[in-house]
Amino acid sequence: MKLFPVLALLVLFMSLCNMLNRNTSQSNTNSNSGNANSSTTTTTGGGSSSTAMSEDEKHKLFQAAGMTRDQATILEVTRRVGLTNENNMPSDSYQDFVKAHMNWAIKNADFIREVSTPEKAKEYVAKHK
Repeated sequence: MKLFPVLALLVLFMSLCNMLNRNTSQSNTNSNSGNANSSTTTTTGGGSSSTAMSEDEKHKLFQAAGMTRDQATILEVTRRVGLTNENNMPSDSYQDFVKAHMNWAIKNADFIREVSTPEKAKEYVAKHK
């Protein structure tokens, strides 16, 4: 029975990686199109910077965001925890964090069950972003 949460996590993880890879390709195409617009990322919702969050809090928020299945939420959270920049390009810490997240997830199956539906996950993200 413990295998199901791990398998669900792996499917979610692969979906997140695919989504970020698509955004990376799309962002590269957009940046090569001569678009001179730039944007500045600001923290929304009165939240603090990613450095003020513990690693556990970052993993929880990342996990919950993925469980929402909402691309805008996922992208907002990956920026919030410092995994992507304002152009949704992976940061230097992205790969290490994702590798660590797999180990974190195995040890935190109870939390994953707490945010196991998109509704519960959205509620968690809204309270913690």
